[in-house]
Amino acid sequence: PLAIPVDKAHEAKDILRNYDLLRVTEISVGLSAFFNWSMTMVEEREKLLESQRRIVR
Repeated sequence: PLAIPVDKAHEAKDILRNYDLLRVTEISVGLSAFFNWSMTMVEEREKLLESQRRIVR
């Protein structure tokens, strides 16, 4: 997740917040796997950013 630019992670989060796992699973199981992976990557990137901020302080 460190390779993901923070602004791109925020952009992805803004797009994905319009959906939920139940909704995308109704469309496609493959889509739900991608949705879940994407949300996990965004969350991990946010956690890493917060850790980096704590180290700098």
